[in-house]
Amino acid sequence: MPPAQLHVDQVLLPWLRISDEAESQRILVQIVNEHADPVIKDIIRYKLRTHTRAPDNGRDGDEAEDIYNDAVVQLLARLREFKSDPQQRAIGNLRSYVAVVAYNCCYRHLRQVYPQRHILKSKLRYLLTRQKGFALWEGTDKELACGFEAWRDERKAANRERVKQLDADPNIIIESGLLIASAQQAKPAEVLAAVFAYAGGAVKLDELVNICARLWGIRDQTAALEADEASMNRLSHEQSDFTAELDRQEYLKKLWAEIVALPVSQRAALLLNLRDGEGRGCIDMFQLAGIASIRRIAEALEVSLEQFAALWNELPLDDLKIAERLSLTRQQVINLRKSARARLARRMKIFG
Repeated sequence: MPPAQLHVDQVLLPWLRISDEAESQRILVQIVNEHADPVIKDIIRYKLRTHTRAPDNGRDGDEAEDIYNDAVVQLLARLREFKSDPQQRAIGNLRSYVAVVAYNCCYRHLRQVYPQRHILKSKLRYLLTRQKGFALWEGTDKELACGFEAWRDERKAANRERVKQLDADPNIIIESGLLIASAQQAKPAEVLAAVFAYAGGAVKLDELVNICARLWGIRDQTAALEADEASMNRLSHEQSDFTAELDRQEYLKKLWAEIVALPVSQRAALLLNLRDGEGRGCIDMFQLAGIASIRRIAEALEVSLEQFAALWNELPLDDLKIAERLSLTRQQVINLRKSARARLARRMKIFG
């Protein structure tokens, strides 16, 4: 079926019709820069501001970059899948498609970095959908809103000034007399009812999570080494595991620094084929550990972010494919990787 007959966003049609690889790449970069980039950045900015309440600190900048790079890589991979099979993977609304990718990347990142908040949010969703008198629905801005059930049909919005007051000092619901006991002593449903009564209308779910987290003293430690809930629970209870994880972080930092110091051909031969003990690709361990973002890995390979995104789903590459990329023989690639490993072994010896 010709592209014009497919249900495809008009922005994508010129790129879909181009067969020349260089021109196709140019148009794809233009599409991402002009149409996807603003959507991704707006969503990341909003989600990080909602979660961290401090959008200008250095950590937020690092988090934003990591999420952005992840979203771009995911988007480019999916767009290439779409071009290879447009009938099965048609994209009728590019902006909406990009938004879904960005929200998913934010959700995945925030779930890893803020596990306690994620647990609280799940509990609140359960309460809002199971407790009689409460409701959870999609607002006009596509964000989840919540409040008293009667407000769902009325679309009654909260007093924004009061929501700001709650965000600044949620204990105001006790001072106002809407909650008699402390938040820790009261039932969760009573706390929610008091919050909604003070707000005077529906609040966004993320706003409710912020308010309840402060009322109940729920906080996340956001160090990079606490990337998942299991490690966070372990680190809070076992000092030996904490020390081991710190050692692993230091080891990976040193390892990455030594990899970057390798000649670029050795770097490529090593990283493009990097596997764990079971033969699975593990180049993403540097990103997951907060050592190097996807952009940094691409820079280490001396390829563009777009080129690296095209490779992402194929990693780890076999030696023949690496040889083809580097214009070398398979044996030369093997020799380069062997030399890289030997140098790393010598340099990393002091780390065990």
